[in-house]
Amino acid sequence: MVHQPSSDTTTAFEARAKGKALRFQAGNAEASSVIDLDTHSTWNAYGLSIDGPLKGTQLKQLMLVPQFWFAWSQFRPGTRVFTAKVSTR
Repeated sequence: MVHQPSSDTTTAFEARAKGKALRFQAGNAEASSVIDLDTHSTWNAYGLSIDGPLKGTQLKQLMLVPQFWFAWSQFRPGTRVFTAKVSTR
C-alpha cells in the first residue's frame, strides 16, 4: 500500500510479479516510488515498474474499500504502508 499525503491518494497492489512474491521498501521521501528488495526494481505509486529488471511490469491493483486502519490491520496484519515523511518546518 502506498499513501501520498500531498494528493491524499492511497493505492494498493498484490506484491507479486512474474510468479514471485516481492518485498518492498520506500523509494523516496515523497512516497512516489517503492523499491523491491528482491530485484531492486523501482515501482511508481501506481504499481508500474519504471526501472530495473522488472521495468514495464504492472502489479495487480487491489480494490480499496474505505475503512479504518485499525480494522484493516486486524485482517491484514502484514500490510506495509509507505508514506511521505512529514516536514517539520
